[in-house]
Amino acid sequence: MNEESRRRLQDREIVEILIKYDSLSLPQIAKLLDANVGSVDYHLKKLAEKGIVKIKKKKYGTKYSLNYELITVSTR
Repeated sequence: MNEESRRRLQDREIVEILIKYDSLSLPQIAKLLDANVGSVDYHLKKLAEKGIVKIKKKKYGTKYSLNYELITVSTR
């Protein structure tokens, strides 16, 4: 499997986790993926740049969730 395929696979896994759990922190997502926090952080930032993931900074950490408005528009 080449690097691009692995990247897409991890992006897809992150989206699937956020569909299931709605809003999670970076360490929670990394634990569910059994992946390195730095790698998951990279993928979350890329997904956020594309508008797929929303980032909400809270008093006690950052939460990540799907941008359902984008998904709703894209599936029509």
